Amino acid sequence: MVHAGVRAVGAVTGGVNVIVQALLDAIGPDGTLTAYVDFEPFYDDDDDEIPVFDKRIAHAARDHGVLHETIRTWPGIQE
Repeated sequence: MVHAGVRAVGAVTGGVNVIVQALLDAIGPDGTLTAYVDFEPFYDDDDDEIPVFDKRIAHAARDHGVLHETIRTWPGIQE
């Protein structure tokens, strides 16, 4: 379970993609990488019509950071 931020890791040549690949390499093909991902609210409580939530296009909450969004959208990810 990843609970980290890119800033906490520090400067990495290649950025967030290299961090995610390093995590995947560390756990190996039989491991499971998870990260908590909440979603941005897309409506107000007083809205009459609430749009349909589509997890394929909804972005992770910004306060969870780019690391979690990168893990969520990584090629081959299973939901």
